[in-house]
Amino acid sequence: MSLDDLLVTLERRDITPVTSVNPAGVTSKPAPTGALTPDTPVTRQKCHAEDVLRKAVQGAQGTPSQWWRFHYTHREPEEASYSPAATHAEAMAGEPDAIKAEPFEPLLREPNAPLSQEEEATILDWLERINETDEAIISAALHQCQTDQDARDFFIGLAEQ
Repeated sequence: MSLDDLLVTLERRDITPVTSVNPAGVTSKPAPTGALTPDTPVTRQKCHAEDVLRKAVQGAQGTPSQWWRFHYTHREPEEASYSPAATHAEAMAGEPDAIKAEPFEPLLREPNAPLSQEEEATILDWLERINETDEAIISAALHQCQTDQDARDFFIGLAEQ
């Protein structure tokens, strides 16, 4: 008996004298993906979960991010920052050994004290030495130093070299 014959036999077993082969309004075509009926709340939940997952994958692959975490087969994950922000494909191109990359938002370590005038002057002097004249970049660097202790330490460390 072939697989087709077996399927036909099994389909015929489900037919009772009360149930016709094609009840009115019922087709043999499968329902479209994501179809919802009032009697199947699980379908709605499953479709919602699939939508969320699909959007997350699209976001991870298509939406540029400044921060990426790379996973490798035989070593610990590493994080990288891109400026300008990179898409998933661009980030993976820069890390050929990575098996996976995911965008993330870093947790900022808040400074214990406000940025002092001396620290601000040190950072501004360094930005001038590297010929940074873009006001938006200068403003962003100062703002980052005001809100992120690690960034402040990094910029001041570079300025003191």
